[in-house]
Amino acid sequence: MNKNVIIETDRLILRQYRLEDADDIVEVLNNLNVSKWLAGAPYPYTKEDALKFINQSLDNNLYNFAIELKSENKLIGGTQLTNIDIYI
Repeated sequence: MNKNVIIETDRLILRQYRLEDADDIVEVLNNLNVSKWLAGAPYPYTKEDALKFINQSLDNNLYNFAIELKSENKLIGGTQLTNIDIYI
């Protein structure tokens, strides 16, 4: 699977994270009511945490995807695919 795949709906874009997403990630995850439901998300969540996450997502064989709201060009969430078997 190509990690540069972009999936679009009328409202959303599912895509690879970008370094410029860091501020949006911090805005979402630096909220205790959000981070308490996530395994491994530190609180408070800093820009350094976001950049580390993004770089790990880009460098590893992780399938982390940003969820972007098209109307605002803003990251509003994320998802991860796990246990993917790729046959070539």
